[in-house]
Amino acid sequence: MNRIVSAIMFAALALCTAPKAFAADAPADPRMAEHALGNPKAPVRIDEYYSLDCPHCAAFVVETLPQLTSDFIDKGKVYLVLHDFPLHEMALRATMLARCAPPERFFPMVDTLFHVQRGWLLQTEGASMDALKQQAKFAGLTDSQIDSCLNDRGLEDAILAERLDAEKSVQIEATPTFIFNQNNSDRIVSAAPFDTFKDKINSLLK
Repeated sequence: MNRIVSAIMFAALALCTAPKAFAADAPADPRMAEHALGNPKAPVRIDEYYSLDCPHCAAFVVETLPQLTSDFIDKGKVYLVLHDFPLHEMALRATMLARCAPPERFFPMVDTLFHVQRGWLLQTEGASMDALKQQAKFAGLTDSQIDSCLNDRGLEDAILAERLDAEKSVQIEATPTFIFNQNNSDRIVSAAPFDTFKDKINSLLK
């Protein structure tokens, strides 16, 4: 079952080698730049809403994304755009650190966090944070940069605002959610097997 949390519950808490990536026009805070895989002119666009503590999101990255990349993204048929939708406090902290990493390390860090999700997440809160900080160091952040990032209220607010906007404007309630060609009614809500994505994409390519 997909993990679901309301905006109100999440607000209380706040008081998953990468393929070629592209970024949209930079926002006021460059760390909030859009991250995407593939050619922005691809005929099929998929917007993925994910949380780094979501096991279904990790399953998609580990089991489905590699084939989706080789069969569609690398061939210029699909443009995959990522959107932060952290479900819980630890996912929020992980998202902040990924966005504070050097831009070229964003996708490798996110990929690693999903692949080793159980290792950094399913521990005591303190141990989870220590493991998360270690991954941030592997991504090139220093101890002082990590502390500064985790205490950056502006970045935290920007991520939470993005999440709340997705909940209101796109009706995102669970992760992962995949929207096709920016049609809110055309979506997959789960870590569906590759064949499900393949059939959907091929139907849009006709």
